[in-house]
Amino acid sequence: MAPRGGSKSTSSAAAATSRSKNASSRSTSDASNEVEILRKKIALLEKEKKLAEKSDRKIRQKAKAVMRAEDSLYSDEEEAEVENDPEANKSDRDDPPQSRSVNGHNDSENNKENADQNSIKNNGLDVQRSPQRNATIIPGPFNIVESTNPSTPPRPSATSSNHASPHSGKSNDGSAKKSKKATLKSLTPRSRVRVKPANKLFRVLMATQNAFPNAEGRNTMALEAFADGKSKKDGDREMKMIKKDPDYADRVIYIITQGTSQLHGEIKTKCANAIGGHYQIPGSRNPADLKKFVAWLLADSNFAFGGLDLANQTRDNQKPYMHPIIAEILQKQWFSSKRAEGYKFREKFNPIPLALIAIIVTGVEAALQDWKEGQYSRTDFTTDLNAPRWDHHVSGLRKLKEKANNWTANLQKKMFIDAWQVVLIIVGSYF
Repeated sequence: MAPRGGSKSTSSAAAATSRSKNASSRSTSDASNEVEILRKKIALLEKEKKLAEKSDRKIRQKAKAVMRAEDSLYSDEEEAEVENDPEANKSDRDDPPQSRSVNGHNDSENNKENADQNSIKNNGLDVQRSPQRNATIIPGPFNIVESTNPSTPPRPSATSSNHASPHSGKSNDGSAKKSKKATLKSLTPRSRVRVKPANKLFRVLMATQNAFPNAEGRNTMALEAFADGKSKKDGDREMKMIKKDPDYADRVIYIITQGTSQLHGEIKTKCANAIGGHYQIPGSRNPADLKKFVAWLLADSNFAFGGLDLANQTRDNQKPYMHPIIAEILQKQWFSSKRAEGYKFREKFNPIPLALIAIIVTGVEAALQDWKEGQYSRTDFTTDLNAPRWDHHVSGLRKLKEKANNWTANLQKKMFIDAWQVVLIIVGSYF
């Protein structure tokens, strides 16, 4: 008979061995399960990768089909013409940039400063001392003499057929007449990509070149904006299509020129909001006094001069186009943020073009006209009403520059510098 102590020891050892085997078995089983889970995950990822690659292939095939469909619009001869013509792939961006200084005057400008200032005295711009032959006196700011020299033909007036004739292809707000199929879907994919930025650039060209273009000017600016694309070859293909298909050209131009009246409205609204603070309108004046006050502001464009004494109704004749309201509208409309057109298209605004100064002055004048009867009566900012006044102010600014070139050039530079410094502070880039 075996001892009891030996039997207990053997039983305990067997139990321990059994537990160890069970634990090892569970560990092996868990590891196997984890490996299987990982294998399934890897298989799933590989399946998703194959599906993604298949989807990418389909997308690329569709894209190639679209490109082939567009390329088929051009014959082999036309493709060869585009490829071989060095001018075909040229854009405005290939032209050497004009050097423009924004850092004060050079020595020659400083030497001429006094001569320029002598032209701006007493009665505004003194240009009537020796009237030209075959010239007419234009009433308004600075009593400008406009030459009738045929080498510098005047811009068509707003009342002529070029501005708002039913045959001009232009609506009352300056946009193109709508084509029957003028929708984004009616354009090629390449054109659709280009028309949105072209619309923004068209607004800039209106502000800096021609605020009230006639049909020809509108079409030229629209196509200039459309041609300013990133891909020269694609742009040339689209421009070739526009030249080949007048109906397609009408659709592109119509879409690009949408928002013309919106730009005019934005300018007029900002001017209307600003005249109260700058000219104390309506202030505490009764309607009769307000009517007389507004009449003085509008007379000879007194409102556009710096150094206005509203109480005594006097102006500083050496500060034409220097009233602070001009700088305020410039900053609020075109230099208010990093998305503002003056910030994004700064090369178009440096220095501030005369046409841009003219549209601001025209907007302020239109806002004052709403009060000319001594009480507020809103008028729309339209081609018929305001294009003649814009023409008038552009003419005045050009004559001012002819008589005092350096003074006017420095004014344009200063306007840009002041507006640019403000927008840099706004976007946090000023240092």
